[in-house]
Order: sequence, then structure tokens, then C-alpha cells
Amino acid sequence: MEWDAVGAIAESLGAIGVIATLIYLTSQIRQNTKALYRTEMNTALSQWSSVRALMLSDPSYAAIMNRGRHDLDHLSPEESIIFDTLMNETFHVFRHTFYRSKEGIVSFEEWEHSSKPHARSMLSMAGINQWWQNNSPFFPDDFVAELGGA
Repeated sequence: MEWDAVGAIAESLGAIGVIATLIYLTSQIRQNTKALYRTEMNTALSQWSSVRALMLSDPSYAAIMNRGRHDLDHLSPEESIIFDTLMNETFHVFRHTFYRSKEGIVSFEEWEHSSKPHARSMLSMAGINQWWQNNSPFFPDDFVAELGGA
């Protein structure tokens, strides 16, 4: 066998090795992407669970939320602080979901068919809309525009 033939065989084997490596790396990237997606979904669920747990931890929070969503003027100064905190937590979770969907980390459907309609539904309530008018300047402009402006 001549050296040229040996060299050609070695190059062919090297090319096969490179192709096998690329196939392996592609599968690893897909697995990592799926794991990242699951982690992000778990994080979003955990954030919502924190908001729900806060509401369930003390029945007075539900009463404050119920009064505040209709009219902020029916809240005492202390209750206004609690309502403000609840709304900040809630709308920051919406914001995180929005940006995760824009970056492709969370599915577009999660934002478009679940979180966005929920946020808009909340904003249709007079007290929450009043809160949003006062607080939307503290959120990024593209997020505010996505929810229909302030």
C-alpha cells in the first residue's frame, strides 16, 4: 500500500470522526436545551407558587386583594402596601415570562395563551388598572406596550 493511499484512508477516518463528534454534540445541545426549558418552566411555576402561597398564608391577603382589585380607595395605608407588594410580585412574574418567551427560553404559547391573557384580565379590574397606571413606568416599555400600554 502506498503512503498516498494510507493518507487518504486516515483523512477519511478523520472526517468520519468529525461527523460523529458533530452528531454527538448536536444531541447534547438538544438535551441541554430541553433541560433549560424544563428548568425555566419550573422557575416560572415556582414564582407563581410563591404568589399563591402568600395569598393562602393569611386570609386577610385575599380580602385585601379582593377589595383592592375593585377600588384602591377602599384600602387602608397598610393594606395599600400589601396590595402594592402583591401586584408587584404578580406583574414581575408576568414580566419574567414575557422576556423568557421573547428569548425562546419559555414557549411563545405560554406567554401568548396563558400569562398575557391573565395579565390583561387582571388589568380590566378597576383597582388593578389604577395600580398599573401608577406603576407601569417602573416596568420596561416593551412589556408595558405588550399589555396594551399604561
